[in-house]
Amino acid sequence: MHHRGNDRGPRRRFSRVWLLALALSGLVLLAAGCGGDDGDSGGGAAATSTGGEQAAETKEVTMLLPFRESIAFIGLVVAQDRFYKQLGLEVKTPATDGDSFVSQQLVAGREKFGLTGAPEVMIANTKDQDLVSVANVNRNIFTMVAPDGAGVTSVQDLRGKSLGVTDLGGGEMPLVKGVLHDAGLKENDDLKLVVVGEGGPAVASALKNGRIDAFAGAINDVAAIQASGAVAKLTPILPEKFNDLPSNVIVAKASTLQNAADRETAIKLAKGWRMGTEFAVNDPKAALAIACKRVPEDCQNMKVAQAYLDVAIAAEKPPQQWGLHDIEKNRTVKDSIAAAQIKGDVDLEKAFTNEYIDEVNAE
Repeated sequence: MHHRGNDRGPRRRFSRVWLLALALSGLVLLAAGCGGDDGDSGGGAAATSTGGEQAAETKEVTMLLPFRESIAFIGLVVAQDRFYKQLGLEVKTPATDGDSFVSQQLVAGREKFGLTGAPEVMIANTKDQDLVSVANVNRNIFTMVAPDGAGVTSVQDLRGKSLGVTDLGGGEMPLVKGVLHDAGLKENDDLKLVVVGEGGPAVASALKNGRIDAFAGAINDVAAIQASGAVAKLTPILPEKFNDLPSNVIVAKASTLQNAADRETAIKLAKGWRMGTEFAVNDPKAALAIACKRVPEDCQNMKVAQAYLDVAIAAEKPPQQWGLHDIEKNRTVKDSIAAAQIKGDVDLEKAFTNEYIDEVNAE
């Protein structure tokens, strides 16, 4: 879930997500770099700062992000600090204007690799654009919550009430609309969508003063609210079928992946992220220290930063093999979330292939 602006925090959107922004951080607009076409080098003798072995030469590559590096992408942050150079990569991660923007840049051929939301991959593929997800990096980063006493214990209870969102153009909106449609609710007719702005404090204020009866957005916003104690208790109201859905995925065009060197680079981008996630799962204290060094704006409030890290690790820790695409979960996204924007069929097993996963997980 990702949003526009110069001073906005990580969303994600669900992914867009999709999803992830706090008072922790600011969003930097696109500062594009270029990925090379040469093959990646193998191991060398130069030691990294962690004591591991770094490749003798590194290949500069760009991976577009829907928003800036942050704790929301803890696996990436750790990979940047510890693992990508070992894999022979120097990874530039310019922030952009959300999931859809990333997809558009890849489709247009301006960059080769990016991180976007699962719905955006589906939408692109209905237009014969052939975006391919190399690996799923996180899941379950979208939620809907209501404060105790608001009279809302389910999505159906929102009839006649107001639901807060951060941005009507944000990456979580396909999720919001899909959940409301599934509950038989229509925007404007049955409930009011209210833009409350970015970040935990903005959401907390809107919930406390009764401007909104519930909130739909990134789990990190909710974590920030709960860590701050601004709202006594928030109850999840998202239906079970929408839990644990795929969120952000590493993508490239099918034609890019047909090139052997680019295919190897895509696998290394996913592998480094996987190594970063595993490091964070095994040593969250060290991962937080790395994050605070790389993105200090995320650590102005350490209680919030810790809560943010907890949800980020939970989102990236896989239920099975890291990066694996769950086709049935993607089908839920297609049928319930992206349905209104999908004009035609999508070959989910082609768009979300698992053919790269064994290599991504290889030591």
